[in-house]
Amino acid sequence: MMIKTKQHGAVLFTGLITLIVLSLLAVTSMQGSALEQRMAGNTKDDLIAFEAAQAALAAAEVQIESGDLTVINFQAGDSDGYYENNTDTIWTDIDWLTQSRSVDSFLPSSVNSPPRYVIQHLGETTEDNTVQNLGGTGYEQASTSTTSDVVQLFRITARGTGSSDNSVVFLQSIYGAQW
Repeated sequence: MMIKTKQHGAVLFTGLITLIVLSLLAVTSMQGSALEQRMAGNTKDDLIAFEAAQAALAAAEVQIESGDLTVINFQAGDSDGYYENNTDTIWTDIDWLTQSRSVDSFLPSSVNSPPRYVIQHLGETTEDNTVQNLGGTGYEQASTSTTSDVVQLFRITARGTGSSDNSVVFLQSIYGAQW
């Protein structure tokens, strides 16, 4: 003989709570994965921008060593990417699209816009063991080894972007060349 008992739905309630908890865990896990994917994409974009800025530094060094430039190219008031040393923060003061030099030879598909650079003429060293102040604290000192050497000193500031113009990297170096 069967005895009928009244059911209260405890199993249904427990099953629904378990399903809700598992759904919340799945949604949280997917959000974490999406965040990690965005972070990895941003890191990749920053590395692309860094490589583009390095290419601009190298192009500026080649430009200095090419023999096409003279001290006359670095006249005050010009806005062609060649500047006198009138400010340490030229990279914040100029319009990078119109007042800098473009590196058109570096255009992989992953870079949104070509890297750019500016060159500032800092001065020259001409006497034996003469120290040249390169413009403020934190800068290294340069000197010539013999009295016959004339080393022109330049500050190169390079700007590179990643796959979007939101990732921007600036690099700066001091470069010396005998002219």
